[in-house]
Amino acid sequence: MALLPQQDVTLTPVPVKFRATPIRVVPFRLVTTEASSHAVSGSERGTTSDRNACRSPNVITSAALVTQGFSFSTRPWTSDDAPFLWEMLYQSIHVRDGAEPPPRAILKEPDIAHYLDDFDKRACDDAQIAVGADGERIGAAFCRCLSANDPGYGFVSAAIPEIGMAVVAAHRGRGIGRRLLGDMLERHHTLSLSVDADNAGAMRLYAELGFVAVGTVGTSITMLRKR
Repeated sequence: MALLPQQDVTLTPVPVKFRATPIRVVPFRLVTTEASSHAVSGSERGTTSDRNACRSPNVITSAALVTQGFSFSTRPWTSDDAPFLWEMLYQSIHVRDGAEPPPRAILKEPDIAHYLDDFDKRACDDAQIAVGADGERIGAAFCRCLSANDPGYGFVSAAIPEIGMAVVAAHRGRGIGRRLLGDMLERHHTLSLSVDADNAGAMRLYAELGFVAVGTVGTSITMLRKR
């Protein structure tokens, strides 16, 4: 996620040249593993019919995958995962090499907080959690539909969920991000996202999963994946 002032986006195909850099599955920077205090109570969660309104019906709990000698699995989120989702939102903020990470207070900024505030109250709110063999949460992907009056950095349409994702630093490079995105694409066949133009590894991963560049905002590229 690239932090830029909100601007109008021209949704036209954009040719993208990928630099020959090694692929990192989720090239986001870990700052700490401290969890945010934000949470969503069970009483605040939306109805099942609302949550499934823009999903395909096959909600999958993935079988364990072993890669590079490491075993992990993925599952749909629950309200107990809400603090971890806020942590992953923070870690999904792209920090360029040599730059200082933003303060954690940035999670309270409206253009960041709107990705998870009252999560599960909107029809397209959804998330997938990756867990290690010991049950520890190690990554998450999450999506939400935002409005034209309150757009996200990768906004395309109020009907299209925008996805964000991060993996705990110690577990990157193991295919976890690819697996999380694949799971989410099973349930949401059209998704958008925002990626910094210098984040070649992430852009290559998204392109391999069917995302195409459709617009630019400053140094951020908006990508869209349609079935």
